[in-house]
Amino acid sequence: SPELKAREAETLAGSMVAGIIGRANQPPSPFPKLDSQRRRDVAKRAAYLALKVQGASLEQMQFFETYLLYVFDEAVHVTPKDGIMLQVSTDFYNVTFGIKASRELMLRLANRFLEACKVPDLRLYGRFVQVHQETQGAEAWLFCYIKRISGTHPALDFGYTLETQCDWLLLELLLPRSADQETLRNIAMGERRAPTSYGCSLMPVEPESSLSFNVVDQSFKSSVLTSLFIFKAMGLTKPEDMLLKALTSVKGKKVSLHAHLGPKGLTKLASRIWEPLGDSFVEEVATAARTELNAESLSALNAELGVAGPAWIDFLAESRGYSVSVGYLM
Repeated sequence: SPELKAREAETLAGSMVAGIIGRANQPPSPFPKLDSQRRRDVAKRAAYLALKVQGASLEQMQFFETYLLYVFDEAVHVTPKDGIMLQVSTDFYNVTFGIKASRELMLRLANRFLEACKVPDLRLYGRFVQVHQETQGAEAWLFCYIKRISGTHPALDFGYTLETQCDWLLLELLLPRSADQETLRNIAMGERRAPTSYGCSLMPVEPESSLSFNVVDQSFKSSVLTSLFIFKAMGLTKPEDMLLKALTSVKGKKVSLHAHLGPKGLTKLASRIWEPLGDSFVEEVATAARTELNAESLSALNAELGVAGPAWIDFLAESRGYSVSVGYLM
């Protein structure tokens, strides 16, 4: 397993937020009926299906419902096409739900959510405002992260992503300093890869930042290989030949790389294949990565969303080892 720096305080952050929500006056359920085929209800039903597979905890469900009430339901009426996102690991251990809308609206909704959760330290929200002012772009994503479902230390998080070209001088001020951050910057600058997005947690304990890069090479297969070479350059264990074969056999539209960094360094690195083709690629990659695949629940999720398969597949290196996730846009 690759030895990434686990967010040791993430459990504390999750417990803190869960305790805050537990002390707050619980709002009425924002989903008394989800029986329509409107995009809003389909997205919620799919997220609920994903959270119930492994049995999200009461605190995780309360956090998710608070996100629905203060963020999702306020933005869903103005979100663009493909502006709702659901990502699940193939074992449903981690679930991410997000929505995109104008930056001005999302800044207001993020502030309301943090106030509803009674988060005591809003300095990261202040940084969100500053990054908005320093970068170009009209829209922002707000994400709800439900992590380690059914695990020993369940966790949760809330954060934003801005899809914008980021200058490394600005990123030097935003990213937590570490040897991994310097290595990633040197690799990206050496290959002339400019980050295409920047994101950060808005929870105050051990916040995690994220960057993404497009990976374009001479062919689609070589683009996949290039993204995997970056894993090795970051000091991670080289994927086995069977896994390399499975990943390079997937046909898709484009490849991107997604890096997550905490105060101690790299916490997660993902190679993403967009618009993958075929019926068996998820099973083949999950099997080669030696990670659990809940095929029945993934099929149910596809059916709920009315799609043949996911919009992307991620191969990830994280603190628990290699894993595979799939993502959907609505």
